Amino acid sequence: MTVDKELIAGLLRDALVALALPKPEQVRVTHPGCVTCDLIEDFTHGRLCFVQSCSDRLDESSTSLLAQIDSTIDDLTNDDCVCFDSAMLDRPPWASLRALATDALDALGWADAKLDAYTETEPGVWRRGNSAIVDGSDVE
Repeated sequence: MTVDKELIAGLLRDALVALALPKPEQVRVTHPGCVTCDLIEDFTHGRLCFVQSCSDRLDESSTSLLAQIDSTIDDLTNDDCVCFDSAMLDRPPWASLRALATDALDALGWADAKLDAYTETEPGVWRRGNSAIVDGSDVE
């Protein structure tokens, strides 16, 4: 199986963009999901895939920033992550995550990356127009 490193990089890029956005935009780009769960799970998955497949793109700075994001996520309490409650994003750890994600985007050369919100393409099927994965046709 061939690994598409750009696809993998896109997973982390999209997750960092969402994590770096201001609260109203975080809610917009994760709708209809749970904003806190989606932000955490998308970053965790994107980082894991990126570190496994694209470690050659990591330098000391980006590695440190991703580790700091991981640590901040690990330190989140249940009070910081109540499902489907966007008020959680007003809590101090989320401000720290936004700043760290912004720094990580800069360190990885993705400072200008954008992220579309999900749109319902058919009943119950939601996709992003500029997501790393739009459909399965580009995955071997």
